[in-house]
Amino acid sequence: FDIAAGNYKLKVVFSSGNDTFGKVETPLAVRPYDGKKIGLSSIALSNNAVKVADVDQALDSQLLDDSKPLIIRGLQVFPSATNHFKKTDKAIAYIEVYDPSLAGEKPPQLGMEYRIIDTKTGAKKLDVGVMDTKDLIKPGNPMVPIGVNLPLETLVPGTYRVDLRAEDSAGNSTDFRIAEFELE
Repeated sequence: FDIAAGNYKLKVVFSSGNDTFGKVETPLAVRPYDGKKIGLSSIALSNNAVKVADVDQALDSQLLDDSKPLIIRGLQVFPSATNHFKKTDKAIAYIEVYDPSLAGEKPPQLGMEYRIIDTKTGAKKLDVGVMDTKDLIKPGNPMVPIGVNLPLETLVPGTYRVDLRAEDSAGNSTDFRIAEFELE
């Protein structure tokens, strides 16, 4: 569905078909994007990614009935409903970079800065600096899907924040996008 830029509260009510039901409420921020400068999607955290057989990366998303799967390197990522993980989970942070200069004849290099912060202490638990994304860029496509593994096995239980920011070699960059998660 289409929605205008702004801040919303997303409410979803679901039922198992009998007398039980559940409700989830979460803030939803839709940032404006004009397609003229580098931008980022929100971060989708997941502990559920499955191999997709014969994925056609060039498939026009409009053909998917308003549904666009989150696919990175042959894996379809299903966003977590809660962002609560166990140390044994294989968790992923998925984000999409939109850089119109990537569609040009001489596209710039694109990097993704990635870090994990302990929200209680403010301490950096992981800081990989800027990762090269050249193997994820498809010539002529201004959208680059990026997935990074969350090293849950190296963290102690607590609340953490994933920070992701994109920059290109032409000097353009985004602000950090953040997503919090709980580790049991």
